Amino acid sequence: MNWTEAVAWALIHSIWQGVTLAFVAAAALSLLPRSPRARHGVAMLALVGMPAAFAWTLFQAFGAVPGPVAALPSLALRSSEVAPWTSWLVGAWSVGVSLFGARLLLGWRRSRTLRADAVAAPEAVVEALAKVAERLGMNTIPARSSAAVDGPQVVGVLRPMLLVPATMMNLTPAQLEAVLAHELLHVRHGDPIFLIAQEAIQAAFFFHPAAWWLAGVASREREHACDDGAAAITGRTTMARALLELEEQRLDGLALAAGGPATARIRRLVSPPPVRRSGSSAVALMLALALTLLGGQAIASDDKARAAFEAIQTEVADYLELDVIVDPAALEAMERPDQDDAIRGMLRAKAAALRGVEEKVTALVEGGSPEWGVAALAQLGSAYEDMADALTSSSIPTYLNEDQVSVYRRAIEKKADPQREKAIEAYVECLQTALLHDIQGEWVDEATARLAALE
Repeated sequence: MNWTEAVAWALIHSIWQGVTLAFVAAAALSLLPRSPRARHGVAMLALVGMPAAFAWTLFQAFGAVPGPVAALPSLALRSSEVAPWTSWLVGAWSVGVSLFGARLLLGWRRSRTLRADAVAAPEAVVEALAKVAERLGMNTIPARSSAAVDGPQVVGVLRPMLLVPATMMNLTPAQLEAVLAHELLHVRHGDPIFLIAQEAIQAAFFFHPAAWWLAGVASREREHACDDGAAAITGRTTMARALLELEEQRLDGLALAAGGPATARIRRLVSPPPVRRSGSSAVALMLALALTLLGGQAIASDDKARAAFEAIQTEVADYLELDVIVDPAALEAMERPDQDDAIRGMLRAKAAALRGVEEKVTALVEGGSPEWGVAALAQLGSAYEDMADALTSSSIPTYLNEDQVSVYRRAIEKKADPQREKAIEAYVECLQTALLHDIQGEWVDEATARLAALE
């Protein structure tokens, strides 16, 4: 399997993998209704699980599927060429990743511009920030004032800086401390790093609703965790009033604001939601998860059958390359027993390779994948035909006279006939399976054409 196909199949698998992770996260979140830090950890763990599962699928694809093989006549490895849909899928995904990556880059550049253009913050903000940092038991961070922001924001990861608008001075001292505590807790919790990781994963899985839902949960719980930490210092009422004053402020790019969905956050601070555990919700989640896993298993099973078919193609390729014709000059130079051994050895090697193909095709057909079973049966039919042709065209011992050669040829032809009969049986089974499961495609067309030629 080439790189394009591997990425395409990994993207397809990421759909059920992401849904599964989201359902598992939802089940875990239902058990943690009052712990924002824990809820944030669950959401981020599930979110990081999406690229991890994607990478593992790629690893499995390259490890389990054989590499390119030589082109073959008749039923050659046409299906191992890159399917057009895989190129379109990977191309569209690449465009989407590029656009969201550019959006992420623009946010980073805007953060750098905000830092560069900021001026000294009011002394009251610097003093309040140092006071709150001391109460939190952490080092303070630089504070600057910016006319380009509408709320307090932490920018930067390695060297975080707090940017504040001039309107911050409209808050009371207690409200100011509550907002500053919120921002410092973002730094203590490592939220700038989590935010970058979150947005990078969203860029890679921009097409997946599960990624956006998990990212939304993580963002919301980050804010709740900092709200609770700040409220523990200044009081829930003070924190709620501070948020009310900053209601219009929102997250901007890579910066962390104290605003966000302020109404819901204020309501949460004033009236914490009661702890609820719904048994019916848990049952529904488990049922949905079971259905998702079954769907994922079906996809994985088809992928396994596809890999098995490509392994058959590789074996058929090796089988067709086995020669049964001894060089005439070399054959002439051999003694009678050596000629027999040389010809018999080549035919036996060919027959042994054919048995290996038969075993793999039988296993695939019995595995319950009609589509790939049809393709495998078409390949088996071509292998039987090749064996019949190999027998009739194999070398003839040079020590035979003309009459003996005629007898030898008739004997070889009798051995070739059963191989042609087996080819017919394989093609018939191929077409019957295709008819039963309404399967169409090049393998069905090839089997139809070869069957007509043999009959």
